[in-house]
This record gives sequence, structure tokens and C-alpha cells, in this order.
Amino acid sequence: MNRAVELDPLSPIIRSLLAQILSETGQNDKAVEEIRKVLEVDPDFAKGHRTLALIYERKRMYPEATKELNRSKSWELASTSLFRTSDTPAHWLARKQQQRRLSELSRNRQNELASRHRLARSP
Repeated sequence: MNRAVELDPLSPIIRSLLAQILSETGQNDKAVEEIRKVLEVDPDFAKGHRTLALIYERKRMYPEATKELNRSKSWELASTSLFRTSDTPAHWLARKQQQRRLSELSRNRQNELASRHRLARSP
């Protein structure tokens, strides 16, 4: 993975994958550093915000995880058009249903993070 970073040091996808690997091997602080480099170059990179949310969740930093998850969701929604003039009604409906499913998954994830945050804070 380090070789891939050397070949394309500004690639958000490569650095995001490296951050995920670091986090999965317990190197969460290094993972946060990597993903922050990604977000410095491309603050609109939704996958970077999702990755950072997962890392924060592993570190039990639930408020920060929720904040990053919200950023991810807002960037994804901003970059997704639900209606385009060239679409057929079937395409539009399918995309709208997919957007609803993504929103529902995001809400479920936010609720789960909030619940974990409450459990972590309770005596």
C-alpha cells in the first residue's frame, strides 16, 4: 500500500484505503492522520468523511463520528441529482428509491452511534 501512495500521493482513494487498513490493524491515530490528508486535498470527498466516522467510532468518539457521518451524507446528497431532464420516469423513481434507502441507512447509523454514545456516558 505504501508503494501505491508513493506512486500517487494525492489519490484520495488510495489514502482512504490506507486509512482503513491502518484502522483495522489498530493504528487509529495514524489512520486519522491519513484520512485528514485526504480531506485537506478534497474536503468534499464523502468516502473520506465516512472513513473518518468509522475510525472515530472505533475510538469511541461518538459525537465526532456522528459529525463526520453527517458531513458525508451532506456531500453525497449535494452531488446526487434526483431528477435529470433526460431521465425516464422509471430511472427517476429508481434513483429516488435508492436515495431514500441511503437516507434510511444513514439515519439508522446515526441512531446507532447516538445510542452507543449514551451507553458510553452512562455510569
